Amino acid sequence: MTIHSKRLSLFVAMLLFSGVVIICGCTRLHPFGKLPLDKEKNEDKQSPFGRATLVRDYASPANMTLAEIVGFSLVWNLRGTGSEEPPGTDRELVLRELQKQNFDSPNALIDSKNTAIVRVQGILPPGIQAGDRFDVKIGVRPGSEVQSLQGGLLIRTALRETGQVGNTVKTDFAVAEAEGAILLSPTADGKDNPMALLSGKILGGGIAKKSRPLYLMMKEQHVSEIITDRIANRINERFYIKDGAKTKGVATAKTDTRIDLVVHPIYKDNVDRYMQVLLSVSCYETQMQRTKRIAELKENLLIPEKSQDAALQLEAIGKAGIEPLKGGLQSESTEVRFYAAEALAYMGVYQAARPLAEIARTEQAFRVRALSALSVMQSDLEAETCLRELLNESSAETRYGAFRALWYRNPNDLAIRGETLGKDESYRFAYHVLETSGPPMIHVTYAKRPEIVLFNSDIRMSPNFIIDAGISILVRSTGPDEVVVSRLNPSGMDERRTVTMQLDEVIRAISELYGTYPDVVQFLQEAANQRALPCRLEVDRLPQGGRIYTRPSESYAEEERKKTFWERLRPGSKKTENTAEEDSAEEL
Repeated sequence: MTIHSKRLSLFVAMLLFSGVVIICGCTRLHPFGKLPLDKEKNEDKQSPFGRATLVRDYASPANMTLAEIVGFSLVWNLRGTGSEEPPGTDRELVLRELQKQNFDSPNALIDSKNTAIVRVQGILPPGIQAGDRFDVKIGVRPGSEVQSLQGGLLIRTALRETGQVGNTVKTDFAVAEAEGAILLSPTADGKDNPMALLSGKILGGGIAKKSRPLYLMMKEQHVSEIITDRIANRINERFYIKDGAKTKGVATAKTDTRIDLVVHPIYKDNVDRYMQVLLSVSCYETQMQRTKRIAELKENLLIPEKSQDAALQLEAIGKAGIEPLKGGLQSESTEVRFYAAEALAYMGVYQAARPLAEIARTEQAFRVRALSALSVMQSDLEAETCLRELLNESSAETRYGAFRALWYRNPNDLAIRGETLGKDESYRFAYHVLETSGPPMIHVTYAKRPEIVLFNSDIRMSPNFIIDAGISILVRSTGPDEVVVSRLNPSGMDERRTVTMQLDEVIRAISELYGTYPDVVQFLQEAANQRALPCRLEVDRLPQGGRIYTRPSESYAEEERKKTFWERLRPGSKKTENTAEEDSAEEL
């Protein structure tokens, strides 16, 4: 072989060796001789996503609007303030409903001066479940000769969804039922505003017969069965419901455009947050990508402007997000502490309870959400203790908000457990007498559920009053410590109860004489007007949403940074005193 031939052979050999090196450099040698692609690169090629991304990048929530349902029914128990109903569609609909329920002489009943045909309207929120209760509005039709609905009781009626196609109004099948005692506005005055007597509410008077499902709809550019299946599986890895020994995911990929969702019990009363968390679930990410994202979220959580979204994503991650969220509880920023504690509460972490309670006490902007988060911590003793402490606050909305959170958490909690008053099962109301160390207070509701709460068992009325409780019950003081409650029956024979000035005894006497919730509310309002009550009467003092949190100025923030964590939470701190002043001004 010539020198030239040897050099050529050596050159070819080197080229072949270089090719092998290049190939081997792009793969890993496998002990069994295979040369697979890198696992993460393989996953990227197999995944329809190709990178770490969230559900919200591919889908949007659907069926999150309020659904209006309507019906027509008859109100009875009016004392000559009703009217006859002329022929028409409303009358025919009510007549059919009465016939279905086997009422005797339904036409004569409709024509009585003690009845009135009314329109019944309900609003179904997103995610409402079959059996859930909701408020319904009652009103007479325009041009009606009805004078007042005071004392009225609504006969059970079906409520339906309505929609319009062209010029025709189409009525869907019944989705709910409604009945109950009509509560007029607490400020209704028939003398100055007669129209105020022609509309009212039935608190919790509607009962849903079917659940409203929630959906995720794929964005147009991402319609794909592969993608909907992957998203549903990722959601189900994080959220599932136990049914006995079985578990079932909350998401089902129904089509290539829609994913059906079941509301997880933890989020039953906060569907908006549920959707926010679901949209923050990762569609696809490798372990390396997740570790990197958690580290980034941990940093973002401590930045007030980014903390809310970071907390939602950490909550969506699940157990691996708990430790980063705990770090947020030590932040100097109220905003950061709140978002971290809120996410931890929905994950059942007990360390969230105390920060949430302190924020509910001192920061109005976060109060409603803090109390809502505490209410979902159903098996946590620390949350129970914190809420019981808030019952003693001076702020009306803080203490009533704490009561409602305890009730949602556990209606049988010994601190707030009440009873049901009312002779007629259809028109009963909740009644709670609490032992608290705060100032005495009486609370009634005009939304959600008919409920009376006495914040102190020893509330005594002042003498010298004569008060109507509805249209047939009279309450009058007859001595320094004696009250007579009487009911005028149609037969002319009065029923009476004689009790002391204890408000608790008077309310029970009204109930025993067939008084309804609207009757008791009217009595309390009149008693307040006549200065017969020794304490505040509050109406619907639940904390309000939509308040804007104002971040402290730099000088205030610097002052706060000099304090320890527990100094910032101490009840005597500057922040707490300011908030207490705001609550007092609001209550006045």
